[in-house]
Amino acid sequence: GDSDIAAFQKSAELLKIDPHIVKNTTFINCHGKGTIPAFIRVLNHFYKNFLVVYDKDGDEEFNEIISKTAQERGLGQVKMIENKLEDILGIPEGSKDKPILAILQVQDLYEKKQLDIKLGELIRFIFGAQK
Repeated sequence: GDSDIAAFQKSAELLKIDPHIVKNTTFINCHGKGTIPAFIRVLNHFYKNFLVVYDKDGDEEFNEIISKTAQERGLGQVKMIENKLEDILGIPEGSKDKPILAILQVQDLYEKKQLDIKLGELIRFIFGAQK
């Protein structure tokens, strides 16, 4: 979602990911896990490399569909995270202005020297950067 994208971009900035890599990364908000396979099929059709990041929600069959669809042409990589990013960042369910809250929470984690612990691995996966 929008708050995830805001958190990823702010984290990349604070973790000093190469700005050229960040600038050349396009995020697609699929507005829910249900539409991810359709986006994957479009990217596969046009032979575009891609990453899929989504949170686990207990629907193992659908998680398998996403994984299999991403592997059809060998262009995609999948990263399923255990918890919603809002939960990782401590953003209450139903909060307004979640993208702004996500940025503020990322900044707070950075100042507490916990950003790399909480999101570093995920951010490096997304931007293909090494620690």
